[in-house]
Parts: sequence; C-alpha cells; structure tokens
Amino acid sequence: MNIFKLSFSQNKSRYYFTLIGLAIAGIILIFSLFYTSAIEHSVAQTLPLKEGEMHLYVDEENYKEIPINYYERLKENFEVLIPFVKTERIYNGKTFGIIGTDINGSKLFVNQEFIDFEISKQFTTTTNYPKIYIHESYQNELEGLIIPINQENFEVCGLYKCEDAETNKNNFIISLKDYSTGIDPTIINNDSEITKYIITDYFIKTSLDEQTAINKIISIYETPGVRYFISTFKSLLQREMDSFLLFKSIPTIFFILVAIFSILNIYVAISLTIKERKHFYKILTILGMKLRHLKKIILIEVSLISLIATVISFFMGLFISFIIVSSIDGLTFTWSPIGQLLIALMAMFFVPIVQTLLSIQTVKYKQIIN
Repeated sequence: MNIFKLSFSQNKSRYYFTLIGLAIAGIILIFSLFYTSAIEHSVAQTLPLKEGEMHLYVDEENYKEIPINYYERLKENFEVLIPFVKTERIYNGKTFGIIGTDINGSKLFVNQEFIDFEISKQFTTTTNYPKIYIHESYQNELEGLIIPINQENFEVCGLYKCEDAETNKNNFIISLKDYSTGIDPTIINNDSEITKYIITDYFIKTSLDEQTAINKIISIYETPGVRYFISTFKSLLQREMDSFLLFKSIPTIFFILVAIFSILNIYVAISLTIKERKHFYKILTILGMKLRHLKKIILIEVSLISLIATVISFFMGLFISFIIVSSIDGLTFTWSPIGQLLIALMAMFFVPIVQTLLSIQTVKYKQIIN
C-alpha cells in the first residue's frame, strides 16, 4: 500500500473541526467579495462619470498670459473633449443657467454632473444675434424667437431635451463663440500672443489608461498640481467605496483569526492523531516506514481537507451571495474580479497546508516507536 492509499484510508475525524472552521471562514470571505462587488456595481451606476471619462476643473485664468491654447492642445490629445463655462442670468423673472459649450458635444455640465442632451428641433435663423437653445418644455412660452437677456438680444435657434428634464431644464445652451459675444467677453483672452478661450471645466473621454491620461494633462499644463483637479471614474468610485472599507476588512480579519486559531487546532489534531494511530504507525515503522513518510501522510490528509473546505467555501459562498444580493433592492449580483477570487481561494487552500508543514516539524521519531 503506497502513501497516498494510506492517507485516504485513515480516519480523519480529528480534522473535522478544522474543516468546519475553515469552511465557515471561507464562506464569509467569499460572500464579502461578491457582496462588495455588487455594492461597487451599484455605486458605479450612480457616478457622474463612466469608465474612461474624466472631469478636469482648471481655472485657466491663472494661465491667461501663457501663449498656449490649452483647449486646442487637449483636443489634439483626447478623443472627446467638451469645454464648459457657465453663469446665471434672469429671464422673465426666473433664474436660468447659461451654459457655453461645444453644441456638438451633446453634454451639459449641471450640478457637478454631466448630462446627455440632444437637439430636438432646429429653427431657421434670420438675425446675427448670438444663437441660443432652450429646453423644449418652454416652447409654448415663447412669444418669438428673439429673447432679451440682461438687455442683450439672443435668437432661439433650436430646442433641446435631456435626461432628468425636471431638474435640468432651466438652462440655456450656447456656443463658446456666442457666449463670449453676448454673455461674458472675458472668456476670450486677447492679451497674450494668441487668442484663446478661458475655460473652467472640461469633459474628457479617452481610451488611454487613467495614469497615462493624467500625465498627458499634466504635460499640457506643465503643472504637476493640476492632477488634484482631475476627477476620474476610478477616483470617484474609490472615494465612494472607502466608506465600505470596514465592511470589506471584517471578513479578512475574521479569516485571519480563524487561520491563527486553526494553527493550534491543527497542532492538537496532529498530536492526537499520532496517539490514536500509534499502534498502526509502529507496525508501519517495523515494515520500513520513515518519519518523513508519516509526515507526508499527515500533509496529504490536511491537503485533502483543505481542498474540501476551499470547494465548500466557494460554492456555498457563491450560492449564499446570489440569494442575499438578489433579494436586496438596488443590488445586482456581480462577479467579483477573478484576481481577487483566485487570491482568496489560494489563501484558503494553502494556509492550512503551511500551518501543517510548521506543525509536523515538531513530530519526533520517538513519539511513534515509544
């Protein structure tokens, strides 16, 4: 009978408590990974930015005298770049936001969020007044296409619609050129060697990885401090997920405590196993079994138990996560990143084996033959 057959033929009841403890710790650890992934997915849906999107807030007034057109530089380096300047004006007794942007960009920047919009109707224009778009809900309130704002005339050239219209309809949209003509001439700077717009907010979308994109922006402005005025999908998600840091750490701490407890448990289990099987081991010793063979038998037994505990942990953790997450409103079951799962599963499998390797070093030959 070889060592593997000897291992699988022995009573392993001494290790059942270890198996149960590791399985429970593993289930909690796996559950926490899936539950955290579900929360992360839910939080990601509410963020004002999506994967690959960035918000750059920069007071270009500080770069006013530098002969660099930052708007053009950024456009050359990123697939999508939408500039924003904004102020408020009174029209018909109501306060409206006046948003200067690239109309073709089809995004608004309102309440620190980027909102998609689309032109729903285009009018034929007849004047040289600055052109402005209003929300389609105000069409019936128009007495004509010429509207006065702060004693300046504007021509309504179209209507737009957008997401969440109730909170975002009180905005007029205008091109950067017309914004500088009729609203705020200071966004055009003619004092430096080149004429350029002075922008305060940019929406950026890129296929570059986050750090490469940030480095590009820093190189354009030649100011490392500009990185602190860049919001990205990952930075916003990390900020939101930091509030769940304690929750994420509890299962890991619990697993570590169980692992530490199992060191003592495995040591005691090995000692009692040797005592229970002493007569059997003594016969094997007479037949030529060496101490290293006994250690290998014990190691194989614990490896089998560790494998069983890991499998139970994964499938039970997966099942429990699916049931609980699916029952909570606002959460969708989401697979945890494969890398995290592999690390967790490897930890569950190898921690007891390492503990056993350390414990069996204390087993002496005389414990078997005496």
